[in-house]
Amino acid sequence: MIRRAYPARYPAELADELLTWATGVLDLWIRPWREAFDFLRKLPADDRQHLSKALVDRYHSAAADSPDRLNALTLLGVISHGLDEDGLSGERLRRLDTLSRQYSFWYGMRFVSFAEAELAAGRQLPPAVTAAFRRAALDRIPDSHVSAVAKQLTEPVLNVGEKWAEQALAELPGLYASWRQLLRHATTATAAKPSARWEKAGRKLFEETGADAVRETMLPWLTLVGRPRTLALQIDPNEPDYNQAYDPFNANTLRGIACLCRSCRRTRTSRRLSVRSSRPRWKRSRRLGRATPRSPTQAFSPFPGSITTWPGTNSRGWPRASPTGAPSS
Repeated sequence: MIRRAYPARYPAELADELLTWATGVLDLWIRPWREAFDFLRKLPADDRQHLSKALVDRYHSAAADSPDRLNALTLLGVISHGLDEDGLSGERLRRLDTLSRQYSFWYGMRFVSFAEAELAAGRQLPPAVTAAFRRAALDRIPDSHVSAVAKQLTEPVLNVGEKWAEQALAELPGLYASWRQLLRHATTATAAKPSARWEKAGRKLFEETGADAVRETMLPWLTLVGRPRTLALQIDPNEPDYNQAYDPFNANTLRGIACLCRSCRRTRTSRRLSVRSSRPRWKRSRRLGRATPRSPTQAFSPFPGSITTWPGTNSRGWPRASPTGAPSS
């Protein structure tokens, strides 16, 4: 269909055909749409500009409740890279904002399209939307297009929604650049045992930051781990209660911090650090089972002369339960 309608000569006809085909099927997981989107992305800029103008016209002429509006917005996101602004950024952000209270999302074609358009225009996504994309990219069966968008989301360095992460983000602007690099490196600790290359790069950043600075700055952050979320997620009746789980992106960061402390305990810079590594302990949560770490801080006790049990936890590192069973604050 797309190859038959040459966009440069018949952009209006192509826009109409795309919208007709999109009605009722754009949310389905079908290969032709993937191929169509890939073809549209590779069209020359002039062709995409003509098609973009036609789709913008169709968007404004469609009724407010017409599916053509949403479909046109989706298609515009697919072809938007390197083009002039289409004036629909506010509408894309409004639809992306529906992700801000979701733990994850399964089929992300529309959201990927909206995100691609915003990123192509040089704009970052809202922090809560960024967090949803990062969590979706860490799903057991992630969408490769969602993962590709998540890799472009470099800010904020941690996911918002957890107290310790937001405290760290609030203090980062006043810290040296090595702090941001150290945290960003910690977020890449996705394996149970980091590679020697990862540890070598981490040790360098750790030493540049300084063990004393790490102890004085990071310890107050870690005492906030396990507190109730600052941004509650909307949970469907058939979903696990992800508000009782750690954000997986931030949990990787905590794992990275623990691994860095372990790998640096013998270095001169970190001689004052005392890090105790242990097997991960897990606490069951409804519908999440042992897949949910209840206290990443259990993996290491901090520093000599400081606390050895985090506030809000018992002597074994578990969050003290409130009468409702949730971690206490």
